[in-house]
Amino acid sequence: MRFDKTRSGHLAATSALWFVAIAAISFASGCSPKVLPISTKLPILGELTDSLAIVPASKTLAVGNGVAFSATGGQAPYAYSVVSSGGGSIHPATGVYTAPEVPGTYTIRVTDSEFITKDATVTVNPEVSITPATITMTAKSGYTYPFAPAGGVPPYTYDVVSGPGTLDSNGIYAAPDTNGSSQLRVRDSLGNSALASVSNLTIRTNGVVNAMVSDATSLYIGGSFSAVNPYSTPRLMALDLTTGNPNLGFDLQAGFNGKVSAVAVSGGSIYAVGSFTTYRGQPAERVAKLDLATGNLDTSFTQATGASGDVIALAISGSSLYFGGYFETYRGLPAQNLAKVDLTTGNLDTVFTQATGANATVYCLVVSGTSLYFGGLVTSYRGQPAPRLVKVDLTTGDLDTTFTQGLGPNTIVFSLAVSGPSLYVGGSFTTYRAQPALRLAKVDLATGDLDTTFTQAVGPGNVVYSLAASGSSLYVGGIFTTYRGVAAHGLAKVDLATGDLDTTFTQATGANAGVYALTIFDSKLYVGGVFNTYRGQNAERLAKVDLTTGNMDATFTQTTGANGGVYAFCISGSLVYVGGVFTTYRGTPALYVAKQELATGALDTTFTRTTGFNAPVKALLLSGSSLYVGGSFASYRGQAAENLAKLDVITGDLDTGFTQAPGMDDQVSALAASGSSLYVGGDFNSYRGQPARHLAKLDLATGNLDTTFTQATGPGNSVYSLVVSGSSLYLGGMFSTYRGANAQRLAKVDLTTGNLDTTFTQATGMNSIVFSVTASDSSLYVGGWFSTYRGQPAPYLAKVDLTTGNLDTTFTQVTGLDAGPLVLLVSGSSLYLGGAFSTYRGDPALFLAKMDLTTGNLDTAFTQATGTSGLVNTLNLSGSALHVGGGFSAYREQTAYHLVTVDPVSGDDLD
Repeated sequence: MRFDKTRSGHLAATSALWFVAIAAISFASGCSPKVLPISTKLPILGELTDSLAIVPASKTLAVGNGVAFSATGGQAPYAYSVVSSGGGSIHPATGVYTAPEVPGTYTIRVTDSEFITKDATVTVNPEVSITPATITMTAKSGYTYPFAPAGGVPPYTYDVVSGPGTLDSNGIYAAPDTNGSSQLRVRDSLGNSALASVSNLTIRTNGVVNAMVSDATSLYIGGSFSAVNPYSTPRLMALDLTTGNPNLGFDLQAGFNGKVSAVAVSGGSIYAVGSFTTYRGQPAERVAKLDLATGNLDTSFTQATGASGDVIALAISGSSLYFGGYFETYRGLPAQNLAKVDLTTGNLDTVFTQATGANATVYCLVVSGTSLYFGGLVTSYRGQPAPRLVKVDLTTGDLDTTFTQGLGPNTIVFSLAVSGPSLYVGGSFTTYRAQPALRLAKVDLATGDLDTTFTQAVGPGNVVYSLAASGSSLYVGGIFTTYRGVAAHGLAKVDLATGDLDTTFTQATGANAGVYALTIFDSKLYVGGVFNTYRGQNAERLAKVDLTTGNMDATFTQTTGANGGVYAFCISGSLVYVGGVFTTYRGTPALYVAKQELATGALDTTFTRTTGFNAPVKALLLSGSSLYVGGSFASYRGQAAENLAKLDVITGDLDTGFTQAPGMDDQVSALAASGSSLYVGGDFNSYRGQPARHLAKLDLATGNLDTTFTQATGPGNSVYSLVVSGSSLYLGGMFSTYRGANAQRLAKVDLTTGNLDTTFTQATGMNSIVFSVTASDSSLYVGGWFSTYRGQPAPYLAKVDLTTGNLDTTFTQVTGLDAGPLVLLVSGSSLYLGGAFSTYRGDPALFLAKMDLTTGNLDTAFTQATGTSGLVNTLNLSGSALHVGGGFSAYREQTAYHLVTVDPVSGDDLD
């Protein structure tokens, strides 16, 4: 048996006393001393008790956790204590320990009744946490995102506490197929837990929906969108530099409500400027500071009274932020188009920033040494001549009159870049200091003198919007298609010294539209703009290319990038931050027409292709196995289809027997079918080269024109809506005549002959435009921008008799809508309407309403003050789902881009 060192001396003394006592007894009894055999040796007193120990000897806890310590051996009773200062608390008798709120390593001690001690070690970790705390994901996107735990006591386990989605054993959350908020939990081995929240949005389309139609299984939608079920990235996003995947930990939520023109990173913050006034619903007037990791708004820096007008450019130097644009004040103080503020507080530097700053818009800024260079429309600075290119002192803002002279670029400067002793200037100018300089120039940083070797009379063929320098090369972006007479679409690489074009990098099939932003990192060039192809490959407004070859990185660059223009880049660590006017990123391509499953909302990729229509769709009609499409397009899947097309409902293939060139010579806005005939309304004046003024009747199978019905003198102006009832066709629009007779924006004609029904159609019809007509039983419902009908009040909505055209004054009242409905839909005893209105009969009805067909009374359960956030253009009812499409981004204050499915009774969001 082993002894504690503290006990061994005590036991030796005790043994000696025992020996003396035994010897004394032996002599007293007359016995001679005898040595006992080892086997019969009397026990030493100390060996009767085990040595003192504390259990557990070491323990790992999280802050605030508890554990019970116990003692064995030694001599009871025991006393427990915390040796380390601030190391928590322990009950002296029971040994129940509570860890402190401060992480660290602490010592716990037990003492027995003989003052023998034993120590244990406690390691206290931070409380368990999960990162990110919030993210926003897109339902049906198939995207996953890893959540990272920390603190507590590993190992960790994960689960979804509430809401949709799944979380695997490694903390990877997968987006669900339905929207809604989810709460995720991580737990450590001791049961400590932390929560994170996920907002799952159903982002159906990335652009305006103008028309919808459904059959038993599918919903067909048409509009100006180019993607379905994309990610939500409202005007700013953080992407992985390698994969291009969005970093959802930088959680934008509702994001900015307007364009982001420029971004810059400093320390742990990202600065954004533009035309926005809010971020995540919080005030942020055109200048904002966000946390680089979380996307949280810095409300100390960012205030409601920021810049009074749009901010276009920014630059950072030291502890200061410089920005330019077309504003007059900042936080209520004078700041004419150029300002300097503190990076931490956002406070204005009133020494640099003055009331008489730049006299016109500043489009670009760059810092070099102790100077700030800026360009734009400006022609004077602090009252001194400064034509479009200006150099000022970073501290005082004083003008450098050596560099800045009375003659600069002759028109706008849009971009600047510094390399070595030179400043490169891009814009729309053609001269600099009266010397030829076609849209691109190189000048000396100190004197502003023009480098005539680099700068020539034949430069980019159109405006230069962006510049980036690297090594011995300058990369140039804009809307040009040539450089010095050589093909160079939107993007070019030139020599910094000579300006000569690098034809390996620069090719004829570059960006197919404008390049507005460039940034360089790790031998790669990131390109942003409004293009959607690069070298003939799909590249939606964002691309990554090799600096040497110009080859596109197809991992980063995908067909489904941003759905709007990209205007700004900055890079931090492994992320690239992108700003612009986009609201979505990486959706499924679906150009202007798409087919979705009614049950799941999944995109039918057999029907829906990348190369759909080349311009917006305005009207859809299902008939048999065919989908008829009207709009302002000229082609479909690369085939001629002028404003009217017929597609197979399964494959989406174009019916080239029906769809021919020439088709309609202008936009088609309305479609209706009856029997074997298709009725078409719009802005056109001819069809297949034959007269067809705003209204035509075609054969559903062949597309042949019915010249009995269709005449050169049809409606006198545009037709926006058609509905068939019985043997008649009702039409509404902008017209005031039909075949020369009065027909004020509403007419009834015979389906066969097209003859006008003059009983129904009268000279005093609607006093302004009709956008929508629909029929039910013996009544016609009419919506538009009119205020009277036949001289009687009828604000924006009217109900009239199908036969006589007489106004129903029970339904139609003086206090109707406050703006026009664009679409009407009848179902059962109810009328659904969508448009631009916000009230009906004085009650809130934001862009979407439901009312009784007979009385016109509002259904206030369905119709609420928080309807859609913008125009409703189209409605479709299929089964127990009402599909609502338009130009909105929210429904009942929840994100819902352009298309939302709601309950037709309650109006609840079914997504």
